[in-house]
Amino acid sequence: MASQLRVDKIVPVDGIPTGGGGGIIQVVMGESDTQTDTTSTSYVDCGLSATITPKFATSKILILVMNTVQQNSDRTRVTLHCSATGGTIHGSSNGLQAYEGNAINMACNLSYLHSPNTTSAVTYKLQYLNTGGGSSFLQAATHKGSITLIEVSA
Repeated sequence: MASQLRVDKIVPVDGIPTGGGGGIIQVVMGESDTQTDTTSTSYVDCGLSATITPKFATSKILILVMNTVQQNSDRTRVTLHCSATGGTIHGSSNGLQAYEGNAINMACNLSYLHSPNTTSAVTYKLQYLNTGGGSSFLQAATHKGSITLIEVSA
């Protein structure tokens, strides 16, 4: 019979440093290679999301997004939506990123550290809009977009 060592936490002899986290608890990833487009001037879903159930209410969720954006006119803005808060999680109506250009594929990469304050399932999704009603595309030219959620203990 093989031996097993199972622990919830390993604490250094001198204790956990002030402000130091306990480490990574779990990692969840969602991805999509389906191009979506919108002419909406209000935020809409782009089909890229992931759901995580935090083990601890004190955990933080590190959100990493990699995507490709393109527009035919005006600007594209993207934002993160959180089911636990029922809205955007960055506190800005202007979105996290703005892109300008015409028929050019541009990287849309962002990160955010969020405290959902729950042990219930939380869904994070990427949303976008076009500021002037032109066409905006995400997962542009069928580039695969991904969203990675990393639960970090407090």
